[in-house]
Amino acid sequence: MADRKTILGLGYRDLAALLAPRQTLVALTLPAAASLIFIVTFVPPSLVLPVISLTAIAAAATLSLIAWARGAGAGGAAITLWDIAGASVLIGCAAAMLSKPENVLHLFGQNLVP
Repeated sequence: MADRKTILGLGYRDLAALLAPRQTLVALTLPAAASLIFIVTFVPPSLVLPVISLTAIAAAATLSLIAWARGAGAGGAAITLWDIAGASVLIGCAAAMLSKPENVLHLFGQNLVP
């Protein structure tokens, strides 16, 4: 039984090693997608981009603190927490650039001067 092969000619351990990066990607993508769906569903349309921006930047700060506390390396061929934090900052900055200043003021409770 130890020499059984799958259809692709890979052993079970080889197949698990092949799918491990995809499992990590799914584990990181599902919470992000769930929070995005939550924001789009419950936040008024004019505030979606500012809220996504704040959420992404807060997530980047949290991830970078976790990476710093764990002593995670920043280089190599594998994706690290630093890479994910950097991507989250880019998403947050892009959402901030696409949002209108009036919506950001409305998000923080500032009244617009006529």
